[in-house]
Amino acid sequence: MTNELLPSLTVKFRPDGQEMTCFLDTGASESIVSYKWLVEHGVVKQGPIFQLFHFAGRPPTHGHVLDLNFDLIGTNGGNISNVVGRFIALEDWSSFAAIGHGHQGVVGRNILSHTKVSVEIDKNGKTKITNATWETFESEVADYFRALGLEVKKNQNVAGTQIDMVLTETTKTGKHFLTIVECKFHERPIGTQYVRQFAAVSDFIKKLGLAEHAILVSASGFTKDASLAADAAKIELLELPALQSKARSPAKSNRNVREHHHEKSELRDRRTPAAFVIMPFTDEFRDIYILGIRETAASCGFVCRRADEVEFNGRIMDQISELIRDSDVIIAEVTNQNANVYYELGWAHALGKGVVLCTRNIGQVPFDTRDLNHIVYTDIVDLRAKLSRRLKTLLIPQE
Repeated sequence: MTNELLPSLTVKFRPDGQEMTCFLDTGASESIVSYKWLVEHGVVKQGPIFQLFHFAGRPPTHGHVLDLNFDLIGTNGGNISNVVGRFIALEDWSSFAAIGHGHQGVVGRNILSHTKVSVEIDKNGKTKITNATWETFESEVADYFRALGLEVKKNQNVAGTQIDMVLTETTKTGKHFLTIVECKFHERPIGTQYVRQFAAVSDFIKKLGLAEHAILVSASGFTKDASLAADAAKIELLELPALQSKARSPAKSNRNVREHHHEKSELRDRRTPAAFVIMPFTDEFRDIYILGIRETAASCGFVCRRADEVEFNGRIMDQISELIRDSDVIIAEVTNQNANVYYELGWAHALGKGVVLCTRNIGQVPFDTRDLNHIVYTDIVDLRAKLSRRLKTLLIPQE
C-alpha cells in the first residue's frame, strides 16, 4: 500500500504556517509527531528533553508533551482553524516511523475529539473534514422528536442490541407506543444495505413485543431502492429536513396511533456490559447470530454488538479494533475458519479480552487454536444453553 492510499491530514502550525502531513490513525489514543521536525521548521525552540515514553513493541524514547496551536486540513477538503491540541513530540521519531508510514506525525483520537470534527475517508484514502459529528446529528434528531411531544431515550439496549433512540408516545388511555430509531449521518443517500440491516434488528424487536414501529433517519436522504426495501420491511424512512419541518410547524402534533396492549419494555442504558461478536456476515449464520448469540447475550444482561450494525466514519478495521477494546466479552463463531474472524480473534487475544469460541465442528479448528476451550454446538437450542452458561461464568452484569 502506498502513502497516497493511506488517510492523511495536514496540520498547519501557527503562527508561521509550517505544514506537516500526518497519517490519520483513529485507533491511536494520542497524536504523536517528530520533535526534530518541529525544531527544524521553527514550530518550537530546542529545549531539554525531560520525559521518557514507552510504547508497546518499541524502544523507549524521550520527548515532550506539547500543546500546539494549529489548523487541521483534510486532503479532500474541509478544515478547522486556530485550535489548540496536545501532541507527544518524540526525540527519536525513527523508532516510531513504521506506524507513521513515512509521515512525520500521527493524528490520533485525542485531536479529533478535542476539535469536535468528523473525518470522512473515501476509497482512495482522501480525507474530508466536517465540523458536524454523528453525535451532534443524533442530538439534533432527538431534539426534534422531543419538540413533537415524544419522550426520547438515547443509546438504549433493546433485546441485546444498542439502539440510537427509543421514542415513547403515551396514548389517551395511558398505553405506551414504542418506536425504535436508527440515525445515519452519511454524506451520500442511504442505500438498501443499511435498510436491510435495520430491518433484521427491528423485525426481531417487534416480534418480542418490545417496540411497535421503526424509523430510519438520514442526514443525506435515501436511494429509490432503499425506499422500496423499507416499504417491504415496514420501516419508516425520514429525512432530516422533513423532520425539521414537522417539529417547527405551528401545528405540532404526534402522528396518529393505534391502541396497543404492550405495557412492558426491557430497556437498559449504555452502562450495560458489552459483548462484541466476531463472525461472518452471511445468511447462513443469520439465525445463529440473532437467535443463538444475540438473544442469549441479552438474557444474560449484555448488549450485543457486531461490526456491521455500528455507525462509523473511516476504516472498518479502526472501528472493529475499538469495539474489541471497549467490549467486556468477545464471542467468536469460527466454524468456517473465516480469515477475517481469525484476524479479529488474534487482536482480541492480544488485548487480553475474555473470548468465547463457538463452532459446530471442532475437527475443522486449526491446530494453533484447537487447545482453546470451544463451545461445540449442534443447533441453535444447544448453542443457547451452552453460551448462556459460559457468559454467566465470565461476567456478572452490573445493573
